[in-house]
Amino acid sequence: MKDIILFPLYALAGAYSYLLTFVWTLLSPVLGRFYRSEVQYRIFAVLAKSRLGPKSMALLALGAPILLGSVWPRMPVWFVNFGLLSIVYMALLHALSRPSGMFHVHIVGRRKLEVHMRAARPSDGPLRAQLAQLEDVVALAKRCGAESLTMDSPLLVDTSAYAFVENRLRELCADAGLELAFRLETPRARSAAVTGLFAPYRRDYARLRFGRVVWASRLSIMSRRVEFRLY
Repeated sequence: MKDIILFPLYALAGAYSYLLTFVWTLLSPVLGRFYRSEVQYRIFAVLAKSRLGPKSMALLALGAPILLGSVWPRMPVWFVNFGLLSIVYMALLHALSRPSGMFHVHIVGRRKLEVHMRAARPSDGPLRAQLAQLEDVVALAKRCGAESLTMDSPLLVDTSAYAFVENRLRELCADAGLELAFRLETPRARSAAVTGLFAPYRRDYARLRFGRVVWASRLSIMSRRVEFRLY
């Protein structure tokens, strides 16, 4: 009965996620290269160290049309707002690891980065080769002078997967001259709406070995949050 009540939330979030996935499939040949480029990494590092956090940048992006309106009175405000916000949030505050973009890094605050992991696909090669892309995450964190990396993923619920990620980060941080401390939270069940956002990846999760991804129910995936402090 509970699943029947929550299914509309799951379905709506899933439809939204499938739409974004479809759009990304169309645009990734161009945008994917940009998000993994050296130019984007440099822009990303500058913004991460800036005193202007993501919220301040959004306010500036929303306020810019007011200034432009004095120059171009017939300017379509909604169009400029959409364009500026897209540039700020989609093009500037995000970066992907190389070469396949398994790790999606974005700025959530001054010197604070959040990292999302997607399930490795067979076409991307062995899982360990994919996790080697953590080297890019650590290199970005060092460039940004990041104070923290936050990871929240269904893949981290599995003890062996988490241990591999933690050990790999420790090795990479040591090589980069960074000290690492971490706060590990207990796995928690996500809501039907949040779980729906993972719908396009259910097939990728199903390919993983048994037990790698845990489900609290048919409409609730388990996830674990880890915060790595960098010094």
